[in-house]
Amino acid sequence: SSLHGAGKWSEDILNQQVYFNKMLIDERKVSFDEIENESLKYLQNMEGVSSVISSRDIDRFDYSGGPQKYIKRGFYQKRSGDIFITFDVNWITDKLKGTTHGSSYEYDTHVPLIWYGWKIKPGHSFIPVFITDIAPTISSFLDISFPGGCTGNPILFLK
Repeated sequence: SSLHGAGKWSEDILNQQVYFNKMLIDERKVSFDEIENESLKYLQNMEGVSSVISSRDIDRFDYSGGPQKYIKRGFYQKRSGDIFITFDVNWITDKLKGTTHGSSYEYDTHVPLIWYGWKIKPGHSFIPVFITDIAPTISSFLDISFPGGCTGNPILFLK
């Protein structure tokens, strides 16, 4: 923040998340709200940025739809950043081509899941499943208990 003097105001920008340097903010006696609001405005006006959300807004608002629902699902207060950045469709940083599979858009989240082998009957399904469904599905194949902390459900296959 050039308004508050030189310094490394963010510790890191990683996985589309900004982590503020809270020690510097406290040391300079700058309002966290002010730094956050200035950063949100700055980032929102950057080319390729679709939206920005503060970590505090994740708890305040519903975000049950759109790309923001994935941010809310993956949010963990102790490790997540202070600001989340969602890029425009087909926008990527730090690469000339390819993808990171890190966006919440269909072209990154729609990935085929192929099962082959023992206890797998031929068939197909177009029912959406989640990564959290893989472990309970394998557990069901093996007739063992679901892993501790399991939040998914076994995948039901249709012919």
